[in-house]
Amino acid sequence: MWRRELGYVLHPDIPVNQGTRIADLACGNCAWLVDAAREYPRAQLDGFDLSTAQFPHTAWIPKNINLSTMDIFQPVPDDLRGQYDVVHVGLLVFVVEKGDPLPILDNLLALL
Repeated sequence: MWRRELGYVLHPDIPVNQGTRIADLACGNCAWLVDAAREYPRAQLDGFDLSTAQFPHTAWIPKNINLSTMDIFQPVPDDLRGQYDVVHVGLLVFVVEKGDPLPILDNLLALL
């Protein structure tokens, strides 16, 4: 989907190499992650969402994807702080509380 709309999964100026760690927040059904896993098979992709309800069956998930739960409004767990080279988010505009995106942005930046 992203490739069709934008022409790429990640902007071409973002280097992705062996061992690049990419987090996808509010990953939902993992559509972006699966596209990214095909494009970057040597990267490690970790998807996070508030619930596992939309996660696909594990048989459908490429080996370089890990899925887990995380609430973007809660502090980032210490073991995830500073662990990622790239953080992807999509459509979070729908969950911004009180018109203030700063709590979400602070948590996204903590992952880098």
